[in-house]
Amino acid sequence: MTFEKQVMQAIAEINNTQLTHLNRQLATEAMLEALLDRVDPQALPAIAEEYDAALLRLAEGLPPDMQRPDVWQQWSTLLSDRQRYVRELAALRGTPGAG
Repeated sequence: MTFEKQVMQAIAEINNTQLTHLNRQLATEAMLEALLDRVDPQALPAIAEEYDAALLRLAEGLPPDMQRPDVWQQWSTLLSDRQRYVRELAALRGTPGAG
């Protein structure tokens, strides 16, 4: 096999690996969103806190130049948005809101 073909094959394998990871991430995000819709609103603040703590702990395993906090922020934002939504909905209904 020529060098050019080896390079093309390596690029194709990297592309396939990236697509596999992206699809796994998509499926994981969909599952988490579905599960989050079923979580007791009172549990959301604790989940957000535990998520942030776990994220910081696990991120220590990545070299700083490989860390992408802007990507991690999406779940913190989602949890915050969900908490805000639950509070606003509770206020509209005149019932006590979650956290």
